[in-house]
Amino acid sequence: MLTFVGYMFYGIGIADFLGMFLGYDFTGQSWTPILFGGLGQVLIAIEEQKKLAAKQNENDSEAESEDSGVETKPDA
Repeated sequence: MLTFVGYMFYGIGIADFLGMFLGYDFTGQSWTPILFGGLGQVLIAIEEQKKLAAKQNENDSEAESEDSGVETKPDA
């Protein structure tokens, strides 16, 4: 979901940037396209970190389930 919102901010930033050249600047500030792009990047990075953390937790839980099995002693 954050990825979608991040790409929406990218789109708004691009539209604002192109609007400055076409004479239709809907924010009235020259720095807002950078702000919108930065917000989009932050949101996408947060979503990626969440995915990596979930994947890491999944791998950790699989390793714990393998470790909790019955240990066998080698024949001596």
